Amino acid sequence: SARALVECARLHLSDDAQKNTSDSEKVDFDLAGRCYALDLHTATGFHAMRALEAEARRYHKVVTAQPLEVDWTLNPLINGNSGRDQVGLRDVWKKEGAKDDSPLFLIIGLLTSIAQIYRNPIMHPEMTLDEPSSKQVFDTGALAISAMVADRKKRENEAKP
Repeated sequence: SARALVECARLHLSDDAQKNTSDSEKVDFDLAGRCYALDLHTATGFHAMRALEAEARRYHKVVTAQPLEVDWTLNPLINGNSGRDQVGLRDVWKKEGAKDDSPLFLIIGLLTSIAQIYRNPIMHPEMTLDEPSSKQVFDTGALAISAMVADRKKRENEAKP
């Protein structure tokens, strides 16, 4: 409902994601819902992508075992930065055995699609979203955030002694 979107859009995330996302991710996702309810469609996409990218950075840190979270956008998070020998999610997937049914592989595919279809175009001023597109961005963002949180938490638990 519009009221639920305005008051607490984060309820569209999985229970695990609601508990394990940062405050800033929750704020951005709530803003995405509020913007959607108010027919601010491009703003919906913008805030949904901010929340997704913040979780993608946390996910990247855990998957790549980096000491610090990086401030990269989705494409470098996925593919790394070979000019600087920085590892991306795809590098870890290959190192782990390149299984096409692994959660990491599925998340890489989802993030790649999101980057190409939504994230990169939304950041350009000539791109505006209409109602169906903003709903897709919002729903896909919720799915991707929830998937990353589930795999991140699993990896964190496996890493504990």
